[in-house]
Amino acid sequence: MADLCGFRHDSLTESPKRGVFQNPTCASAESIDFAGKKPSVVVRVGSWPWSNEKDPRGAISSDGGTTWTQFRSEPTGSNGSGSVAVSADGSVILWAARDAHVARSTDRGVNWTKVQGLPDPQKVPDWSHVGLRIASDRVNPRKFYLYDAQGGSAYASDDAGAHFTLATRVLTSVPEYNLVVASLQAEPGFEGHLWATGGKELFRSTDGGKSFKTMGDVEESYAVGFGKAAPGKSHPAVYLSGKVSGVTGFFRSDDEGASFVRINDDAHQYGGANVIIGDPRIYGRAYVAPGGRGIIYGDPK
Repeated sequence: MADLCGFRHDSLTESPKRGVFQNPTCASAESIDFAGKKPSVVVRVGSWPWSNEKDPRGAISSDGGTTWTQFRSEPTGSNGSGSVAVSADGSVILWAARDAHVARSTDRGVNWTKVQGLPDPQKVPDWSHVGLRIASDRVNPRKFYLYDAQGGSAYASDDAGAHFTLATRVLTSVPEYNLVVASLQAEPGFEGHLWATGGKELFRSTDGGKSFKTMGDVEESYAVGFGKAAPGKSHPAVYLSGKVSGVTGFFRSDDEGASFVRINDDAHQYGGANVIIGDPRIYGRAYVAPGGRGIIYGDPK
């Protein structure tokens, strides 16, 4: 989120009593991730200013974001926050810092080593997002994935992020002015299942990124997330901010993206959203983060 460092919400009816994230605080939060099998482990990165502008721009929490420990260092060449991910067991962190090669830490951000097999970082304006979007598999702690949004390619690692190989080149190539809509999300509970947004079609892979197919009648995709499965279903519900069959809005799919139903109406667009996710415990509940309007949630009628 721009202009604030982020919050842990313990209630849907009152503002967080602890205020914004501390140790360190930041001007804007750019990326956050949790360990799929150990969700109390959370990592985040943000932009200047910290309490000391020479301090690293990232932190790790072991208690679900209640308290934080600042990283001891940054990847070589880092010039900003970028994209971050943590392995399913919480033991490995990958960080695509601005202007730096993707780097890996196995000691909670004390030291970083360059990841092998990935493209060099591209220079982007300071108002733009980093084009390398990292995702950790939610089941297998040895698997990470990366979407090179400017190149339209996906990469995969099966050695806990030490080395990557090119998986496919079929994804959307996103211009730097629109990188905010580029995302790669790993589906909870299913190893190797990935979903990618890039402003155009919604893509899905079930083989760890080796192949992707476009989903349903999605014409534009700005954000995708997951929630509790519909009754009788094994896969999580899929939530989408985008355009389906000519209609722009927020949508839910209960059939793994084959079809989508709209969950808002024309009077409740909120200016659109680049973050959407479902509740993992309550089927049908969706959380949306539209620009400048806090967090909105809704339940089915």
